[in-house]
Amino acid sequence: MKSTVVRRLVERYKTEGKRSKEIAKALKEAGYLVFVASFCFCEDVVFFDTHEGVQIRLYS
Repeated sequence: MKSTVVRRLVERYKTEGKRSKEIAKALKEAGYLVFVASFCFCEDVVFFDTHEGVQIRLYS
C-alpha cells in the first residue's frame, strides 16, 4: 500500500517538473525513509533522472 502512495507522489512531482533529488527531499519531509545516491529508493519504488526527465521503476 505504501509503495502505491509513494509511486503516485513521485508521478505527481514528476508532472510538476521536479527532479529526483527534490522529490526525495519532499518524501523525507513527509516522513518516508529514502535512500539517495545516483538513484533514489523509497518503499519498493526506484526513481532517477535521465535526459527525458524522471524515470520510475517498481522494485519487487
